[in-house]
Amino acid sequence: MTLWGPHVLVAFLSLTTVPTLAGQGFGTTAAATGQELFLSEPLNPYAKGTVFVYRASGSGWNEVAQLQAADGDLLDRLGRTLSVSGRRLLIGATSIDSARGTEYLFERDGAGSWKQTAKLVAAGSKAGDSFGRLVLLQGNRAFVASWGRNDGRGVMTTWTNAGGQWTKEATLAASDPAANDFFGSAMAADGERLRNSDRNLVP
Repeated sequence: MTLWGPHVLVAFLSLTTVPTLAGQGFGTTAAATGQELFLSEPLNPYAKGTVFVYRASGSGWNEVAQLQAADGDLLDRLGRTLSVSGRRLLIGATSIDSARGTEYLFERDGAGSWKQTAKLVAAGSKAGDSFGRLVLLQGNRAFVASWGRNDGRGVMTTWTNAGGQWTKEATLAASDPAANDFFGSAMAADGERLRNSDRNLVP
C-alpha cells in the first residue's frame, strides 16, 4: 500500500464516503499505523472537518469511526494535517479562529475507540498564524509548525506530555528568518534530533 499527499494516492485500495461531493477534500491527508488507516476530509463546506478511521480485517478495510473536534465548526479545516504515534493521533484544524489554528489530540482506548483527550492552542497567536499547518507526533512529544507566524517567517513549537497533560516546551525559529520563508514546511524526527526546513530553502 502506497500513500502520497497532499492529494493522497492509495494503491490497491479504494475508499470513499457516502455521499461524496466534489471539493469536499476526502483523502487530503493520510496517516497509517498498524492495522489502521486515517483519511481526512477537511474541505467539506457542509460539515465540520472529519477524519475517517479504517481498520483492516480479513475481508478488507472497514470504516470504524469518524473523528471531529468537540468544539469544531464548519470550515474549521480539521484534518488538514495528521500525525499518528502508537495509540495517539494529532489532528490539525488550521482555519479555526481566523486561521490562528488549533491541534486536537485523540487517543485509542483499550476497547479500540478513539476519543479526544486534549486540545493544543498557541498562546499569543494571531489571525493567519496557521498553527498546526504541519505536525509531527513522536511518543510523548509533539512538534507543531505555524507557517504564517511573523509575516510568514514561521515558527515551530514543541509540546510534551506528562501524566496526560500537554504543555508547551519550546519555540524554535530559523537563525536567519525572512518573510514568507514558512519555517516548518518540512520536518522529520529521529530520536532526540529534529530536522526542519522552510519552503524557500535552496538545496
